Amino acid sequence: MKQSTLEKLRFPGQKDIKLFLESGDLNEGQLRAQDKIFPIVRGIPRLFNDQYDRYASRSFSAEWEELQSSDDVWGRPIPERMKELEFLEIPLARLKGLDFLDCGCGNGLFARAVALNYQANVIGLDISRGLELANALADSAETIDFVQADAQFPPFANESFDLIWCAGSIHHTPNPRKTFQALAPLLKKGGRIFLWLYTSPAKITFRLRARRLTKEIVYRLPGVLQDIAVFLIACFTLSKQSIHYKILKGKLRVPFVPKLRHHLMMARDAFTVRYDWCLTKEEIILWHKECSLKTIYAKYVELDDGPWLAALAER
Repeated sequence: MKQSTLEKLRFPGQKDIKLFLESGDLNEGQLRAQDKIFPIVRGIPRLFNDQYDRYASRSFSAEWEELQSSDDVWGRPIPERMKELEFLEIPLARLKGLDFLDCGCGNGLFARAVALNYQANVIGLDISRGLELANALADSAETIDFVQADAQFPPFANESFDLIWCAGSIHHTPNPRKTFQALAPLLKKGGRIFLWLYTSPAKITFRLRARRLTKEIVYRLPGVLQDIAVFLIACFTLSKQSIHYKILKGKLRVPFVPKLRHHLMMARDAFTVRYDWCLTKEEIILWHKECSLKTIYAKYVELDDGPWLAALAER
């Protein structure tokens, strides 16, 4: 972890309480805030307060640990995912030197690509151990650090970032509106925050109802039974997609990946994550207003796997 990252860190959820290095160094050490100690392990500060979502931390950790460093996430290679940065509506050359927070960075490969390709000063924030992978691949010369914490209680000082990227993350928190309200003050004047969120489909099909019912059962199962359910679902989806795509030559709603570990990751994401809120444009515009942000856009985006909601605001 770099000194510049330490200077941004605060007690999770309390932006006026600064963290200090109590012992060790910025790779293996301890941070202190009042009477609370937080460890730094392999260069990653672990900044959880007593209220953090323990279930989400376990669930997403298991999800990201299914993958290897050579795997594309969601079946989409990193160069393709980099195109999403166009949602920021700024020349990407301007990312150089900007403070960029990837909130809900997962396994951190996207965050690392932003740092490597555009020389932004990136911090990847995630509640899971998924960020261990990209952190292990990074070297000290890269302009990136990772912080393990709950986005509901962001451990950063106000006005720390020029850009906050929340792609597919805060709709998995218990109260996305409150999570957004906690993140918005982290923006510098003129900074931008991007959201990529679930939104409701136009029609609730039988398939969607069955999927939601299955999830209501699976996420409530104890650990071992949940693992068995995830394995069976992954085997089913891999077999089904293989037949449909390879034999019947049909079109899939998502990219076909012939790896069981990919389907294990996807099954965990679909059926073990507790919260999957669907939001509307009107709700997000209201969030912007409540946080004194200017809405640049809030729009629905139709993809092969269904509708999404994209939103960008500026301080």
